[in-house]
Amino acid sequence: MNKKTQQFGVSLIELMIVIGIIGILTMWVGPAWRGAMQRDALATTTNNFIQAVRDTRMEAKERAAGARLVAKGAAGSENWAEGWRIVDINNNIIRDYPAPHSTIDLDADGGEIILSFNRDGYREATGKTEFTVCDSTESGEKGRQITLSALGQIKITKSDYTCP
Repeated sequence: MNKKTQQFGVSLIELMIVIGIIGILTMWVGPAWRGAMQRDALATTTNNFIQAVRDTRMEAKERAAGARLVAKGAAGSENWAEGWRIVDINNNIIRDYPAPHSTIDLDADGGEIILSFNRDGYREATGKTEFTVCDSTESGEKGRQITLSALGQIKITKSDYTCP
């Protein structure tokens, strides 16, 4: 009697073909994935910052004493890229926000690091302040520009801002 044995598994050739296909797909999908992650980090930072400004206005009104949104960091080197916090008029921390992704820069024109709101929710500064949210690893890429009015209203003024 002849018995045939069945073999299970894959041959080396089949395995190399599958690895080659995975490599080609990775090369094809990789750049698109990186771009999607970059856009997601920009959108997340923009949305978190806008929400923090709105929360600060709300806290100022609720406490009827004012509140501030403050850039955090080491003394003398405060910047928005290290995160921000809402504080009351006595500098007690109300809410703390973490730093955005390490490749994201959030900058204010004029280097403003404190946004103060009075008891009615209006800004204590006159004039508008513009913030830019950009990916620090790429120049000329699209970022976001956020405008904070003298009244304290905030909106995205350019969703296709070209970063320096």
